[in-house]
Amino acid sequence: MRDSWRHFVAEFIGILAFVFVGGASIMSATMSNLNPLLPAAIAHGLILGIMVTATMRISGHLNPAVTIGFMVTKRIEPMMGVVHIIAQLLGAAIAAYALKAVFPVGVAEATRLGGQVVSGDINTMQAILCEAIATFFLVFVVFGTAVDPHAPKVGGFAIGLPVTADILAIGSRTGASDESRALVRARRGVGGDGGTDRVLGRADSGRDRGGATVRRIVSASWEGAGGTCGG
Repeated sequence: MRDSWRHFVAEFIGILAFVFVGGASIMSATMSNLNPLLPAAIAHGLILGIMVTATMRISGHLNPAVTIGFMVTKRIEPMMGVVHIIAQLLGAAIAAYALKAVFPVGVAEATRLGGQVVSGDINTMQAILCEAIATFFLVFVVFGTAVDPHAPKVGGFAIGLPVTADILAIGSRTGASDESRALVRARRGVGGDGGTDRVLGRADSGRDRGGATVRRIVSASWEGAGGTCGG
């Protein structure tokens, strides 16, 4: 039981930091009239690498996809895996409430607390494919660095990098990979109709030659990570 609590606390704090810092980077960039894509990618990658390094002696998953991967490969008991996932989702929820408390209501609503929204110009299957590819890269790196006993001892640094890369690659499409963010933060008590056109960081930037509005669509990821041992 004591070991379960240690794992729970490590996962809870790790995801709390990941979601709060990642969401705050998007909201702060939006308030400064900046495109949030690069700040979001850097902030998510940094905080994930830091928190994985800080927690990997105990758990260091910080992403439901990583925990499920460990359960499938029998590297963690199913019940402990459930403890991890509950801690991850609870940490994300508390981080969302913290973001709502410290940022103006208008910014929280406009950015959906830095949550994920699928871009209006891709369909559901394309969004699922984007997330599946990004999540595969993340979990692959976790197993190749943190799990493999012969891998270089680089802490969580290598695990944060694919999150940064994923956000740069597909952040404008789906928000990139971290299920704890996707399940909790984007819906935590903010306004909006929930449609796919209410996209984080959207800004009309003119018309292209076909007359369609060109949008800068930015949404963070992890942790996903599904989104990440990390994000």
